[in-house]
Order: sequence, then structure tokens, then C-alpha cells
Amino acid sequence: MEILFWKHKCSNPSFAKIYLRITVDGQRAELGSTNILVHNDDWDAEKKCVKRTDPHYTFKNEQLLSKVMDLTAIYNDYLRKKKPFTAQQIKFAYENQDEITFIQGFDKWLLDVKSDPKRSVGTYKTYNNVRDKILKFLILKKKHLMYLQDFELSDLLEYRKFLQTNEKFAEATVRKHSQTIKQYIKWAVLHKLSPCDNLNGYRIPMDRQKPLVYLTNEQFEKLRTHKFKNKAAQEVADVFIVYCRTGFHYQDLCAIKKEYQKAIVKGINGKNWIFWERIKTKVVAKVPFFKEVDDIITKYGGWENLPIKSNQKMNSWLKLIAAELDFHGELSVKAGRKTLTDWLLNVKGWSKEAVKVLLGLKSDRSLEAYGKADERRVILEMER
Repeated sequence: MEILFWKHKCSNPSFAKIYLRITVDGQRAELGSTNILVHNDDWDAEKKCVKRTDPHYTFKNEQLLSKVMDLTAIYNDYLRKKKPFTAQQIKFAYENQDEITFIQGFDKWLLDVKSDPKRSVGTYKTYNNVRDKILKFLILKKKHLMYLQDFELSDLLEYRKFLQTNEKFAEATVRKHSQTIKQYIKWAVLHKLSPCDNLNGYRIPMDRQKPLVYLTNEQFEKLRTHKFKNKAAQEVADVFIVYCRTGFHYQDLCAIKKEYQKAIVKGINGKNWIFWERIKTKVVAKVPFFKEVDDIITKYGGWENLPIKSNQKMNSWLKLIAAELDFHGELSVKAGRKTLTDWLLNVKGWSKEAVKVLLGLKSDRSLEAYGKADERRVILEMER
């Protein structure tokens, strides 16, 4: 590493400020002014120090030497790590003597997320869960005091393995944790909490998609016409029918129940539609009223009386319903959105574009998480 002090002109032409620059492997980093002021004649350009003619030359040269020692110590620390580094990283460490740990930085990011009105409470909770899991991982690896800028790709890969083996997380969840950490690191660099993005260029592997769990059209009709002896089971079945014909998530359906007068509008065809800005994505879903939904709402005397239960209770009852009707054992509330997607694509023959409008989606890739066209769609196209 080369450390260079040099004169820089100031407002008084008789004086100059001493500036500092470092060079590592041919790469420069400007550290700017040292705030040391000297008369032009009192600077030794060859020896890069203040001449004895300056009455405070001892003090000023000690300041310059102190900077050299600080930079050299930082440089030697990087050498001991035996990993590649840049002049910019040394500059960052020099200007930020009080480095923050990975978790301290994460906490700062969470505060930023929490104060952002564009971020939902659910998003904050999700990120906070990631924070707790990675802290658990770092403690296990005795790295909980690791500096933010020292978190590297190898650490992320270890964390992914930890989630898979220790926490038994599904691939999709591991992917979401990885994406959250990449977001955090980018934020940290943008806010100058870290000199570089050590995860830049790393592409998170796509998780292998599990078989979609949904009701076929025949199964849906079986559910719709079946009469359950248990009142709670019947209510769950009825609400699940609404999920299967609106495609909304739990939070959205609860919100629509409270604000149905705002959500229900006249469409351009003169019929009632549900226009609702999805809580998760802020994209407006435009859902026409299907007969099955009208029947359920009429049965309970209005949206405000729809017996929506918590996701946990719904999913527990749906397992029992699945066993009674011989459906897939993993039937859950999420299957409602997938049932609607399959029905629209493969039974009704809707285009992807129309289905995306209804579900409040922007891309084909997001649509594929809920359903895909199959040979039934091919037959519909052939018959046309």
C-alpha cells in the first residue's frame, strides 16, 4: 500500500491544506483533507512532511504519522485475513473506526423498514424473523460479533445449510431468507454502513416447486354440494368456497369483510366486481362475482356475517374435511387461490393475462406459483 500526502490549494494562495490518498494494487482511494494547514514554503514535497520552518512542525508531523500508523494497522489487518481487499475497503475502515456488527446493522435496517409507510407490518415481521434466525446461526458459529463488512458469500451458504438441516425449512423459505439478507446488504452499502456488497453477483438457486395442491373442478363441486353435520366444518367449507372463487389471501378477505361497501363496485359491464388493493403487493385485484360467491354471501346474509376463522383453525378443519371427502391431505387456505387459478386456466380457458388481472399479479412467473395450463387447456383450444 502506498500512502501519499500532497498539497492542495486553499482560499489563501500563500497557504495549502494537506490531502491524503492511498493506493492498493494500482487502485486509488482519495481520503481528502487532513485539516492540516501549512504555508506553501513550509511543505517538503520530497519527504512529504512539514519543514522545521513551521513553528508547529512537530505537532503537524505527528498528526501525519498518526494517520500513516492507523492506515498501516488497517492494511495489516486485511493482510492477516488472507482475503482479497481494495483501497476503498481500507478507506471505509479508516473513516468508520467504530465498525458495526452484522446484527447491529440488521437492527438499523429493521428500524428503517418499520418507519417506511410503503412497508407492511407483515413485511417487518418477516424480516424480523430472519434476523432472529440468523442471530441464532451466528451464535452457534461463534460469529455473533462479526462485523457487517466481513459477512461473505461463504457465511450465507453456511446459513442456508443451517436452515435446511437444523431448522428443517423448506426450499422456498430458505430462498426467502437468502433474498432478505441480500436486500439488507444492498441497503447497508447504500447507507454507507459497509464498503462493498460481498454477495453481489450471487444468484440464489430456484427452489424446486412442490406439486400444487388444489381442488379439481369435480372436487370443488363435491365440496360445494356436500352437507356437513358439524356446523363449524360447514362454515369452513363455505368460506373456503369463497377463497376458491375470489383468490384472496386471508388478510385481504378479512379486510374486504369489513370494507365490502368500498370493495364492491360496478364494472364496465354493469355488474358487481370486487376491486381490492392486495395488502401484500399493493396491486389491485379485479374479481368478477361468480355465482358460488353470491350463493355463500346470500346464505349468511351479507359479507359482514361471513364466518371467517383464523388461518390456523381453517387449516385444521380443512384437513378433517379433506379426510372426509377423500381430498389431498395437505389441503389448506392457500389451496383456494390455486383452485381458482386452475379452474380459470384449464376449465374456463381464460388467458394468462386475464387471470393475472383477477389475481392482482404482474408477471407470468408469479402466476405459475398458483397454477399452469395443462392438456385440458390444449383440448379447449383445439375445440375452438
